[in-house]
Amino acid sequence: MAFPFKKIFKRLAAGLLAIVVVIFIVFTGWRELSQYRVAKGREIQTQNGIEVLEKVAIGGIDQWISIRGRDLDNPIILYLHGGPGTPMMPFSHLFQTPWEENFTVVQWDQRLTGKTYRESDPDAVAATLSFDRMVEDARELSEYLIRRFDKKKIIVLGHSWGSMMGIPLVKRYPELFHAYIGTGQVISVYENEAVGYEHALEVARERNNLEAIEALEGIAPYPHPEKGTLDTRDILRYWQRELGLSLAGKKQWFMEMLEAGLVSPDYSLLDINLLFNIPREHRITKIPVMATMIDEFDLWELGPDFEVPIVFLLGRLDWQVPSVIAKRYFDTARAPYKKFIWFEESAHSPPTEEKEKFVEALVSEVLPLASGQTR
Repeated sequence: MAFPFKKIFKRLAAGLLAIVVVIFIVFTGWRELSQYRVAKGREIQTQNGIEVLEKVAIGGIDQWISIRGRDLDNPIILYLHGGPGTPMMPFSHLFQTPWEENFTVVQWDQRLTGKTYRESDPDAVAATLSFDRMVEDARELSEYLIRRFDKKKIIVLGHSWGSMMGIPLVKRYPELFHAYIGTGQVISVYENEAVGYEHALEVARERNNLEAIEALEGIAPYPHPEKGTLDTRDILRYWQRELGLSLAGKKQWFMEMLEAGLVSPDYSLLDINLLFNIPREHRITKIPVMATMIDEFDLWELGPDFEVPIVFLLGRLDWQVPSVIAKRYFDTARAPYKKFIWFEESAHSPPTEEKEKFVEALVSEVLPLASGQTR
């Protein structure tokens, strides 16, 4: 009598399928309940408040924004997220809710990013990509917000890549802005990357981390004099995270961000998947023309003069975008008003690493600037 392999295999397959179905049902139920709790916990019920998620035509394509605040009479903050390609909309419930007491906060998924990615043909959008196009998108969105909410000006906050867009934006169009806030502030990509690389290698050697030393020495010289950071930046970023130079030693922060994204009411599972699985040819830092523009970015060339107040809120421990360079630039800047605040326990992301202190800085240092007050 033949052994019933086929029958046993069918039963095993059916059993595994049943397990997968149960896991999926449990996961879906957990996610929906978690999304409900997040949405309910930050629900805006004030009479003059706003809580919307919508598409807006910007730069010839539909792009997604979130607008949240308890009082539309409050000033608007437009948050320019980092990456490029790392939207903060799905993670904003981790840190943004207290901001909404004093500001109307706009999160924006930039082109080829997050929810905006699947609104247009990504190949066609990639063909339009340039640094100027991204800055002009920010300008169009700023003008849209001013028109829609009948404001004279708004505040712009740039984080990391967003800070690269933010300063050229306020220099070109100062009439649109009360103030510029920089955090994780990029000054010169070549200088930032070179200094960050040398520090990471120094730390790896101090800790005798042989794997890190081998990997970092393997991409020398960095940045490459001809190829720049294309194809090697990811290696440096990985070891900066592992060595605690991006987020003050808080490697678990990335798992916290993943969980936050999974329970975000603003993102579907498809949207979350796109945070990690956008095809290489559509990743902004991998598009050669954009990679070159990023590598060539240098605020020193734009000069030190501003027509709007500037506030830098920087992590003392940031070696992904070394804050020591931003401090040197800030000291040369000339503006109607300027303020620099160190976040002693933060690295590259003060808004999430020192949430309460960041809110305090926004209220004490930025809010008065919307009414023309300075300290």
